[in-house]
Amino acid sequence: MFDAARNAGTTLTAIALARALARNARTVAVDLSVASPNLDVVAADPSAPGLAELIRGQASFSDVITKDRSSRLHVVAAGQIGPDVNGFLGSHMLAPAIDALAQSYDYLVDRKSTRLNSSHTDIS
Repeated sequence: MFDAARNAGTTLTAIALARALARNARTVAVDLSVASPNLDVVAADPSAPGLAELIRGQASFSDVITKDRSSRLHVVAAGQIGPDVNGFLGSHMLAPAIDALAQSYDYLVDRKSTRLNSSHTDIS
């Protein structure tokens, strides 16, 4: 029960922070929470492919970047990670994908842990 409440809280915190940043800057929220990915709930297209499909070469950046239904925020969902979580997290394509997003936006909010800097904001 506590984990479910914590996950909902971190998701809401990430969304609130990302939307606030998006008012005045180009901002993308990326869901790297492999245990409970749910950032897609705010996406205009919640069924869009996500980061997992991007790093497997099954989707492009334009496929995975969706808009938030309620703000200027862009959203990248986790996608269909599947049972190989370690393969996803250890993929040689993950860091370059995150770096490319960070270079394309003023802020990147990562729903995995809480960390803020000028081009990468991490929420956990």
